Amino acid sequence: MATAIAHLLPDLLQHHSDMGQDLLLAIAPVSREFRQVARDAWAEKKGNYRAGTQPGVSVQTPEALCGLQEEDVTHLAPCAVLRTRHRSYHNDISMYRWQDALGVAFEKHGGPEGLQGALDQRSKRGLNRGGTAKAKRESVLERIVADFALDKRPDKRIILDVCCDQFLRNGKGGQRGMKARIERYIHFDLAAPPATGGLKSILDQYRDQYLASGADKDLEAALNASKLYEALGGCVNCLDVEDAAACLTGHLAVDEVVEAAWDRAAREKELREALAARGLELRSDSRLCERYIWFEEGNVQKLVDTMEEMRFYFAHTSYPYEIRYTSSQEAKNRALTQWVKEGGRPSNPELPLSLVRAVDRRVWKLKRAAVQ
Repeated sequence: MATAIAHLLPDLLQHHSDMGQDLLLAIAPVSREFRQVARDAWAEKKGNYRAGTQPGVSVQTPEALCGLQEEDVTHLAPCAVLRTRHRSYHNDISMYRWQDALGVAFEKHGGPEGLQGALDQRSKRGLNRGGTAKAKRESVLERIVADFALDKRPDKRIILDVCCDQFLRNGKGGQRGMKARIERYIHFDLAAPPATGGLKSILDQYRDQYLASGADKDLEAALNASKLYEALGGCVNCLDVEDAAACLTGHLAVDEVVEAAWDRAAREKELREALAARGLELRSDSRLCERYIWFEEGNVQKLVDTMEEMRFYFAHTSYPYEIRYTSSQEAKNRALTQWVKEGGRPSNPELPLSLVRAVDRRVWKLKRAAVQ
């Protein structure tokens, strides 16, 4: 029985995957001896199948058969034929005995030393293939940089990142595509103004679109931006992003956008002067100031009073502590009451005029409570 399994199971195992082989061994007779005999026989037989060939493909196991093709082993008789399992095709692989295929490899390469040299050479080619391709792309990029004289441009790094990054990493886009993107970038840069802020962010979007498509409408946006920039005199701090986007596409006239921007600039100047009169500065994190400048909400006098009060609350009261546990108005009430209890009076020079009445009322309540 053991002899029968030794001859039959290996022939079955070679036509199955690893999982199938385990199943066949599991359903063999329960005796451990039979399963061990089958494993040993299959391992011995598999050692003779270490070299297989596919039509048009080098013989496998390159450690011993480097460079062997199908025509190199036509005079050898295969000891087995395996069928690859794939959902869309089937391919037969001829298996040859190790000693026979190794002899052919020695004969082709001139002995063991020649075979080892061929193996080493192929390993080097495999390791250097990616580096060689990248070196070629870098060489092409250097030539293109010289052709366009990018070294003389201050925005060279931006051009390389925007126009050449994909080509340098994986060759996508090709040389022609990279040259076209650089030319489009230069054309767009010549047409666009040296803008900053929101206008620059919009122009960057149109620039990326123009680099990808080369459409005239995207280049026209740069020309409209130049007209808008000249009309504003280079002052784009109060330029609304939505208005600028509508102007670049031609949906809003330049005069309307400029008029709205100048109105915002005038309100900002007025507010800065009023704050400076009381020793204050315009804070970029103030929502009240931002709403007044951009939407004309509120009036300057109330804004200045509020800014002066907040400076007092933060500098002289416990408001920074109270605001962590309650609303802003409640924190102000608690902080001002505590300040009065600690000796604060309306005559204190740091107290804003807008808070004098509130402090006077708290002082009166404090005295009344002391009398009672």
